Amino acid sequence: MVDTLADDWSDYTEFCQIMGFTLASWQRVEEAHFTFFKKMLGGPSAEVCSVIYHGTTSFEGRRVLVDRVAIFFKMPDDARTEWDAIHKALEPAATNRNKIAHYVVDADVLGQEKHADGSLTVTFSPHRLRPSKVNIVDRLIKGRTPEKPGHNVSRNELFEYMKDFQNLTARIDALTRKLFSSQQQPEETP
Repeated sequence: MVDTLADDWSDYTEFCQIMGFTLASWQRVEEAHFTFFKKMLGGPSAEVCSVIYHGTTSFEGRRVLVDRVAIFFKMPDDARTEWDAIHKALEPAATNRNKIAHYVVDADVLGQEKHADGSLTVTFSPHRLRPSKVNIVDRLIKGRTPEKPGHNVSRNELFEYMKDFQNLTARIDALTRKLFSSQQQPEETP
C-alpha cells in the first residue's frame, strides 16, 4: 500500500487553485488589451474589432497587432511612453501565462518510509510547474528545463505572476481611460 495522497492532496488542490486564480487574472489583461485596441480603432463595430483581434490566434500576434495600430494613433508623449512600457511588459507576462497553461504540475519525492505492516509513506516536495519531460522541443530548442531559473514555478511565483497581471490590467485600463474618456462609449462586444 502506498500512501501518496494523504498530505499531498491538499497541497496539490491549493496549488491548482492558485494556478486558476492566476489564469483568471490573465484573462483580465487580454480583455483590457482588447478594449484598448477597440478604442483606438474607434469606427468599426465591436464585432469587427473582435474578429480582427481574436482572429489572430496567438497573444503574441495580438500584442504586435495592437502595437502596430498604436504606432498610427496620436497620443501625448507621456501616454506614448506608458504604452511602450506596457507593450514591453506584456511579452514576459505572456510567457509566464504560457508556463501556467503548458507546464505540468510536478513534485519531487523527498523520502519514503516503509512500515512494519507493509505500507509505505511517501513524502513529496511542494508542487511546482515545470516543463513537460516529454516536450523535447521546449527542452532542445528553447532550453526550458526544470533546472533553469524561471522554469520551476512555485506557488510564490504564481502569486507574483498574478500581481503582475493585475498591475498590467490596471495600467492598460488607466491608459485607456486617459486617452478615451471623452469619447462616446462603443457598444459592448457580444
